[in-house]
Amino acid sequence: MKPIIISVLIIAIVSLSFTRKYGEGHFDKGGLYASSGDFLKHRLTYAFECSAKEGYIHFNGLLGADKGYVMVRGEKHPFSKESVYGYRDCQSHDYRIYLKRAYQILDTAGFYLYYQYEYEQPVYGKGMVKADHYYFSTTPESKLQRMTLENLKIAFAENTKFQYALDAGFRSDNELISYDRYLHSYKIKYLFGQSIK
Repeated sequence: MKPIIISVLIIAIVSLSFTRKYGEGHFDKGGLYASSGDFLKHRLTYAFECSAKEGYIHFNGLLGADKGYVMVRGEKHPFSKESVYGYRDCQSHDYRIYLKRAYQILDTAGFYLYYQYEYEQPVYGKGMVKADHYYFSTTPESKLQRMTLENLKIAFAENTKFQYALDAGFRSDNELISYDRYLHSYKIKYLFGQSIK
């Protein structure tokens, strides 16, 4: 019994120190990711300290604008949306820029999961309403696709276990984004991970 308790304590201490070190080194900064490689290595271009309020990112998401800028310690650094992979904001959110639009990166295990909200005209009624949309990509660089059962089945056609898990686990596209609080994972990501073991 004692070896198990000692092992659990060692794992807890190591994971806490890693979390603290990782958080201190990366999560208190904002800036641009010049490439997918930079994103994977958490390497920021035009990085700024969020806690010191020494900078911010202006993405300029209106009307398909081509450019945005990063303000760092009073210096403005313009960027083309086609020449960078994404950015990190001061709310600790990472975004990928795809076709001049920003998509929040929710999860990267197995495949990439993204979120974006848009304002849409409702079928009935007046005014615009906020609509949540979810996307995925099979790799950090591949095209974004709408998160639907059909798109997932096409993208992972060679993974028979995942095909069966999709059929058994989801009745509609709306269920694909369900989150399991006990597993601390999106259900779709858990099922994908099980399918590749």
